[in-house]
Amino acid sequence: MFWKPNAACAMHPCRRMHILSGLSVMVFVLAWMISSASTLHAQSPVTLARDGQTMASIVVQENAPAATQFAATELQKFLSLVTGATFEIRHQPSDSGSSIFLGYSPTVEKHGLTLDKLKPDGFYQALINGNLYLVGRDDPSDKFMPVDRDELYDKEHGTLNAVYNFLEQECGVRWLMPGEIGQVIPKLDVLTIEPGIHCENPVFTDRKMDYLGHFLKFKDIDDFTDSRMEMTLWLMRQRWTTDNFQRGLHSTDRFEFGKRFGQSNPEYFALQKDGQRAINTRRGSYLCWSEPGVAKEFIKDARAWLQGQPPQSRGLSEWSANCFTKNQVCVDPNDAYKHYACQCDKCTAIQKKYGADAKDYSSVIWPAIVEVARGIEDIKGAYISTLAYPPKLFTPQAVQMPSNVHVRLCITGAPSIYAPDLYRQELALLQQWSKLMHGNLALFTYQNISRFDPLEVAMETMPRATAQFYRDTKPYIRGARILRAGTQMTTNMLDYYIAMRLLWNPDQSVDELLDDYFLKGYGPAAKPVAELYERLESLWQTIYTFYPNLQAQDVRYARGKRQGAAKEQDLWNKIYTDQQLTQFDHWLTEAQQLAQGSPQIQARISLLRKNFYDPLKAKRDQFFTRQQN
Repeated sequence: MFWKPNAACAMHPCRRMHILSGLSVMVFVLAWMISSASTLHAQSPVTLARDGQTMASIVVQENAPAATQFAATELQKFLSLVTGATFEIRHQPSDSGSSIFLGYSPTVEKHGLTLDKLKPDGFYQALINGNLYLVGRDDPSDKFMPVDRDELYDKEHGTLNAVYNFLEQECGVRWLMPGEIGQVIPKLDVLTIEPGIHCENPVFTDRKMDYLGHFLKFKDIDDFTDSRMEMTLWLMRQRWTTDNFQRGLHSTDRFEFGKRFGQSNPEYFALQKDGQRAINTRRGSYLCWSEPGVAKEFIKDARAWLQGQPPQSRGLSEWSANCFTKNQVCVDPNDAYKHYACQCDKCTAIQKKYGADAKDYSSVIWPAIVEVARGIEDIKGAYISTLAYPPKLFTPQAVQMPSNVHVRLCITGAPSIYAPDLYRQELALLQQWSKLMHGNLALFTYQNISRFDPLEVAMETMPRATAQFYRDTKPYIRGARILRAGTQMTTNMLDYYIAMRLLWNPDQSVDELLDDYFLKGYGPAAKPVAELYERLESLWQTIYTFYPNLQAQDVRYARGKRQGAAKEQDLWNKIYTDQQLTQFDHWLTEAQQLAQGSPQIQARISLLRKNFYDPLKAKRDQFFTRQQN
């Protein structure tokens, strides 16, 4: 199975023989089997379409949430493309044929498909008594369709996840890359579904990718889509998280401390070695975190936001989305704090007391953040979000972390597997944070050195390292936000696709996922394209660890900054050699020949040549031209 579920709420007797885990799940199954009008064994498969004729209709309650209604239009669209049949969307079941019920309703509840069994983004697929149920938790308060947004859609839409899973598992549909070029839509003369109940929940509720196409314009994104909304839709089809566990980063300058307090309270700001305060520097204002007034101002700001007051009530020009979202407030030092760190007597004394060196200020900053969290504890559901990132990467000493602090730990992530010493350090740090946060911890990981010239033309691909990393970290975290800062969608698309599936369930076989990607995406050309990617993955490991003795040995300096990564001369003379590029060209030429008669597959292969091979060869040729001159 392509999208392997991690948990089943009931047994699918034919297609999905999932192993049930946990007594509560078995009790649920037994209760359903006893209460049902007929057992699964007495039921028969149901045909939804045959020879272009529909044998079912889609049923959505008239007052269903917008996300449920959108799920109906997506199901209708792709079922029509797969079967050639027209599926009507109705508010009541038809007198003839089967019904495909979408979303939660009294009918669903009658069959025991209760929402309390579902994690955020989880769903049911059930065929009971001749009708199909695709059900998840959908936000009833939202009045807008997901694709009406020019931003990521973060309202709960579990039913839409059920629809996408159904289209992938039962119909063979794939969305391998953004836009129509990435759609794989098989043609089925007959679509028949087996009876049974399937419940699926993600292992990680926090699943995000950074630097995506039209959000931070990739050079080649227009080869895929010219619409940010289409990009958003593609991410939703990859089961983008609706979990808002931790948002925002480097936020304190958005609180406008320099504007509000620069003159009246200079003691709020970091004292520099020259005796000046870090007020309105070229990178913003930097704070003295040991000054009690700083935490007090943060508390006042947070309470004003959470209680619905206007920003002007606190002297702010706006409630910045980087700091203030829903029921959370992000309190996090500006980036590059180490260059402006406070040198006052109190901050210096704390540093000395806890034995911290000059590069880490965890013992100075974390107590202030905890104080802010204590100041909003009485507001139900409110919390402070922040990063464990330099200058406060390490777990704080002599501080009890309250439950209303949400932390995202910043580490290298999957690439560190290539550097075993660093990987051991990062796992140890992760485990320390997980213990402190009782497992309620998310990650921010970095796969981003290909944004730097000349590596920007390389392919930073590491699906197998990604799979190992999330299997290893599964017991300790609730998910991750992966920063991939390559400059092109073409060189990122496979890793986006595979990573999103592994964040849903890291126990899947990455080799099976890759086989499916290449077979579905490249058909008769799957073998040479798969060989190309496998070679590129091996070469990236070589690039990443080219100078082992220079690799960053300290977790503080590792994120995205590989001192051991290959420099330009070695990149072209020893890694991307003339022999390697000749082999790349051979694989792409062979793939184009094998894909003759399939314009869509040929278009995908052409993207690999245009946006990867050609820029790589041009950059290499430029290097040797410079050498000759």
